[in-house]
Amino acid sequence: METTVIFDIESVPIDTEKYETLTALEQKKTINPIDQKIVGIGTITPMGLWTEVGHDEYELLFEFWQHLPQIFKLCGFNIKQFDLPMLVARSFANNIPVKHFNVHETIDLREYLNCHRWGYTRGKLKEYGDMVGIPDVGDDGSMIYDLYKEGKYSEITTYLEKDLQITKAVYERCNQLGIMSLRR
Repeated sequence: METTVIFDIESVPIDTEKYETLTALEQKKTINPIDQKIVGIGTITPMGLWTEVGHDEYELLFEFWQHLPQIFKLCGFNIKQFDLPMLVARSFANNIPVKHFNVHETIDLREYLNCHRWGYTRGKLKEYGDMVGIPDVGDDGSMIYDLYKEGKYSEITTYLEKDLQITKAVYERCNQLGIMSLRR
């Protein structure tokens, strides 16, 4: 039986010295699997919530792939544009085998909410969280780097867990309203 795995990752620059010399626009351009590494990863499955945060990317990725059920479908917000490419490329960089999954069948909630429209669309996870009754507390992914630098892994974990809870609530609402049945 296939298990839907809601997941999210957090990443930071690999070269922190260079990153800190860049302008805000240049920093934004470093958000890719060549210039960033994964420092947090989490899932929600029928078995519950699972998160790992730390400095050892190899260990985080290894544990993630081991943690997944045998047959699964990945679900997240904007995962086809960010999380999946980061996950696969960083697994490649760390020489970690990935479990088989079908990219075509992954559930990118942002795609469904935008009716599979291509191009830029407005709507962040936190904004959809507001719509399902989970208020935005003002945090966003840009603060992960500072938390990581300061060794505040428990705060990264809290942030990651909140994103996972919002993603789960959005997924459940989409299922209830028939949005998940929309096909291109």
